[in-house]
Amino acid sequence: MKLASAESFHESEVAAAFDAACATMREMGHRVEPLALDPGAMLVDCTRILICVGIAAIPIANPDLVDPVVREMYEFGRKVTGADYVNLLATMHNLARAIVDRLKPYDALLTPTMTRTAMRNGTFPSRPDRYLDELWTWIAFEYPFNATGQPAITIPAGFDHHGLPIGLQIVGQPNGEFALLALAAAFEAVRPWRHLRPRLTEA
Repeated sequence: MKLASAESFHESEVAAAFDAACATMREMGHRVEPLALDPGAMLVDCTRILICVGIAAIPIANPDLVDPVVREMYEFGRKVTGADYVNLLATMHNLARAIVDRLKPYDALLTPTMTRTAMRNGTFPSRPDRYLDELWTWIAFEYPFNATGQPAITIPAGFDHHGLPIGLQIVGQPNGEFALLALAAAFEAVRPWRHLRPRLTEA
């Protein structure tokens, strides 16, 4: 199979786990080549606003009772006009088609699941009003494929220095669920993980 791999992400431990996963795919006989494509950057503006609009569409009797992070998104979404919403949908669909077209020569796209290793509970976001800015840098490899409609799966690809898992995401072609699952199963057969467990430590 011909696979593409994402080129940019943040942390060295994530990079090391991802490089090792790509090496395994090559050992399995797949051709893996880097691809200069950043779907997250292409779609972030549309996605963040459309999510806020979706939250704002929910009837909420008393927004003051809502979690501060969700309330920020609710209040942001209520400021978006109908015309802006329609234009954003059209932009997202056009960008999604461009991403799918760019990936047509490849059987799958490989990316890390997250751009960084697991964070301590309660530290994200750094404060409620930073959520919309910080979220996208963390899940940059995931949300684009909610927009494109491509099937994606994440599987274990290693552990960080705290013993917490690092994931590998595999993105398939549209309607390519069976091929995607077959590739993930083949990777797991070569690098089984069911017996692996993160270390448990006290806070």
